[in-house]
Parts: sequence; C-alpha cells; structure tokens
Amino acid sequence: MLGLLEAVEGASGLGVDRDDDDLARGRADARRRGLADRAEFADRPVREVTGPFDVVLCVGSSQALADLRAGLPEALAALHRLV
Repeated sequence: MLGLLEAVEGASGLGVDRDDDDLARGRADARRRGLADRAEFADRPVREVTGPFDVVLCVGSSQALADLRAGLPEALAALHRLV
C-alpha cells in the first residue's frame, strides 16, 4: 500500500491486519517514508470495513478477510463489498 501511496500523489490508504506487530511495522514504515498523514492502519476484520474504495490490495492477508473457519466464499464477499 505504501508503494502505491508514494506513486499516487494525494492518495490515501487504509491497511487492515489482525497482528499488532504488523500494524506497528506498517505505521513505522509510513512515518519513515513520510506517508503517515495518508496511511491509516486498523486492527479489524475486513468485513467490518466500509467502502467503497478505488483500489483494494490483498497480499497474504487472509486472516483479515474473514474467520478462516467460514471459508473462501465469505472472504470473497467481504472483498467484493469494498469496491
């Protein structure tokens, strides 16, 4: 997400994860890259995020999409609602 924010002037982003260490790392990286004012990081499942968004990136973050026991259909539905 931060690379995209660097490439698109004025863009803002929301990073969603369930891991406190990953969120802290994202916030620190955003500060280091001068993007802290355009990057927000939240500890919550994607199904609790409301859109719409212009772009949704999903990179190895299945834990944020849905309860893994619920399966792929719920995860895909959560992503679909955001765009």
